[in-house]
Amino acid sequence: MFLYWCAIPCAALVILLGVIVGKDELSVRSVMQQARSEASRAKETASDALNTSKQVNADTVETKRRVAELKSQVEGGFAQAQKLTEQIRLAQEKIESQTQQVQHLNQQVQAVTTAKNVTDIYRAYPLYGQTKVARLQSGEWLDPTTKPAGVRYVSLNITIGGSTGTTTSTPSLSAESIAKATAALSDRKYHVLVGPVYTNVTTSVSAQPIGMGLDAGSCGYWPEPPSEPPCIMYFNESLKGAAIEVRDLLKHVQAVPDDRVLYLDPKRLNAQKRELLTLSAVDVVVVLSDVLH
Repeated sequence: MFLYWCAIPCAALVILLGVIVGKDELSVRSVMQQARSEASRAKETASDALNTSKQVNADTVETKRRVAELKSQVEGGFAQAQKLTEQIRLAQEKIESQTQQVQHLNQQVQAVTTAKNVTDIYRAYPLYGQTKVARLQSGEWLDPTTKPAGVRYVSLNITIGGSTGTTTSTPSLSAESIAKATAALSDRKYHVLVGPVYTNVTTSVSAQPIGMGLDAGSCGYWPEPPSEPPCIMYFNESLKGAAIEVRDLLKHVQAVPDDRVLYLDPKRLNAQKRELLTLSAVDVVVVLSDVLH
């Protein structure tokens, strides 16, 4: 009985323990199962996260690659743009240089054309060239710089008048006597310029007389008041003795009265007359009158 009564509580205890243990085992199993489920989901989440991370990493790498490629393209495009800009600049400089060359050539063409036209004008009208010289009617040019020291220039002119329309008229002066007088003057260091002397403007190919001349009419329009031929004129007071000497050497050709040996002050002469005296270097002017009969 003791054993019986002892067995009953033991049995109840065993049953209670069984119930408790069974219940706990069920709870543990449930917890374990839930934990396994959570772990599985966590693993899946981690796996998804890992996959996502790998994908993001791959995308990042691809993005970096594309960015680098785009950067390379941009840099390449910028370099090409700079190169193109430089080419454009060089082309513009070349165009500007060629434009300047064309302008320079145009200027040269215009200058050559102008020079040619100027030369044509000078040839036709030497006055525009303004190269003035004294020239004998015979064509001889007079250069004052070549005048020998101590030599005096004498301009000898003959005015011829007389019967008009006759064919039998002969000069009253002898050419031979004039020639002898000229030789005598040369012996006394006078250089005789036979014939009119005029101021000319000239080029290398032509000449044009202008202004005043020393000719057969000089007695009438050089002195004031006018004189008559024959006359002798000189233009420096120191040359009075030379003028008298010239008169004396010519007396066998034609006598010149004392009142027709005239000193002309250059200061009282007009600019054209002074210019001719400077260009010709003439010291004494002689005008003889040869009356035809």
